[in-house]
Amino acid sequence: MCMILINLEYFITKYIYIYIQSTCVVYIECEIYNYRRRSELLRRHSGHVVTVHNNVLLYRNVTGIKMAAELRAAGLVVFRRMKKNIEYLLMEASYEKNLWTPPKGHVDPGESDMETALRETCEEAGLTEEHLSIIKDFKQEIKYEARGKPKCVIYWPAELEDPNTPIILSEEHNAFKWLPLQDACTLARYPEMIDILKECEKYLLKHS
Repeated sequence: MCMILINLEYFITKYIYIYIQSTCVVYIECEIYNYRRRSELLRRHSGHVVTVHNNVLLYRNVTGIKMAAELRAAGLVVFRRMKKNIEYLLMEASYEKNLWTPPKGHVDPGESDMETALRETCEEAGLTEEHLSIIKDFKQEIKYEARGKPKCVIYWPAELEDPNTPIILSEEHNAFKWLPLQDACTLARYPEMIDILKECEKYLLKHS
């Protein structure tokens, strides 16, 4: 039996594993705490789902799910301009204390990176594409190993057009903060995330 980890992740950072047998029956095993996302997945692939038992989805003859050798995630570095200052949106994960990041999440089957970034920002912060001005020609990537697999996280800067637009958190986050670069870098914790924030700031100042 071959086990392939694909790029899906749910609440409490539980991953989904795919088991492929010679019979072409695909089992997707997942501990799904976000039931809205599970319902969405079932709806999207309803023609293939055989059963759901103990959080295991059984698929047959699945052709619409792409299995990637690399885990992929995408998000938006949301910022706002307050007078002459640039502030960045960071949110604290509910599953890990003091983990502060911009909105992001794993790419679902059939999604583009940008579609994922928009969906995750809407789900996690309540911000839609209409609230934002996305800088699509400036993309930053983080690459590292996660659970023994290469992972790539892609970010685009996105300006909040109305700086007073409220942030609506999902259950995946406890709190949010708007912070200038130095404070955001202090809170971000990981060097790769700090580098992305600094590169965004450099780009924004150069093109302002």
